[in-house]
Amino acid sequence: MRDGALLVLALGLGAGLRSAEINQLRTCDVECGGAGLTLTVSGARARRVPVIVDWDVAIRHAVQASHG
Repeated sequence: MRDGALLVLALGLGAGLRSAEINQLRTCDVECGGAGLTLTVSGARARRVPVIVDWDVAIRHAVQASHG
């Protein structure tokens, strides 16, 4: 449960996503590249969002946990 709460904080504070955007986000929307972690948000406010480095560890951990 703690990991889930940390993930919600990372997506909200680290990427500025709204709760509806967080609910729609999938692991395939997370991209790790040379510029850091970015999220592809779909919907009415579709965009690519960079994640603040201090928050990206929680998101990376969640993506890894979903694959294994």
